[in-house]
Formats: sequence, C-alpha cells, structure tokens
Amino acid sequence: MNDVALIESPSLRQEFCTEENTSVLEKVGYLVKIPGTVFATTKQVAQFYAVPEETIRTIIARHKNELKTDGYNVLLRKDLGEFQDETLKTHARNIAVFPRRAVLRIGMVLRDSPVAKQVRNYLLNIEELSTK
Repeated sequence: MNDVALIESPSLRQEFCTEENTSVLEKVGYLVKIPGTVFATTKQVAQFYAVPEETIRTIIARHKNELKTDGYNVLLRKDLGEFQDETLKTHARNIAVFPRRAVLRIGMVLRDSPVAKQVRNYLLNIEELSTK
C-alpha cells in the first residue's frame, strides 16, 4: 500500500483515522491549538501543514462529511467565550475548529504538503508493523 491509497480511499482513511493514530502528528511537527482547548483553527492547521489557508478551506469543501465525523465544526465566536485570545484575532462571526482526528484526516487528503506526506508515511509504517 502507498500514500496515494490514503489520498484516494475514504474507507481506508476511515480505518486509519483513529485517536491512537493522532500521535503521528507530534512526530512530524508541533500543532498549535487554541489555548485551553483541544481544537486548532484553520490558520493553525494551515501553518502545521505549511500550506495556504485557502488550501485547507478547499479540503473542507471536498471532505466536509468525513471531517465532521472527526469532530470538525464551525462555532460562533460567542461559543468560544473565555478561550478567545490573541490566537483568535479576527472579526469573523464563525470559527472553524479541528480536533486532532480532523487534523490527521487533512494530512491524509492533502497532496502537496511535505508534512502531510510524512503523516501518511508514518501511518503506513504503523500499518506495516502491525501486520507483521
């Protein structure tokens, strides 16, 4: 199996997108989250994967249903209450938030990011080791 299989197969991504596998995120970089929460913003996910925010928005549009199963959500600013700080400097009414599983899934579908490629390689290595 290769990383293209993860990019192209929703059922394979579902199999790999587990809470246990989110540990590969730490192996490839540091994911900044909204302080005091388990969520990252669109900007933070884009920074993690070293891609423009628009690329993440495109991934959301194409894979929204999958991301929602992982906890992706769009919250009203007021729902973030006490967690609003410098991280969330924006005048937008809504903020997209991604738990770690949704961030992992983005790495499975993002084609042109070296960080995402590393994520897929780690996942495939885990799979290879577990089948031996």
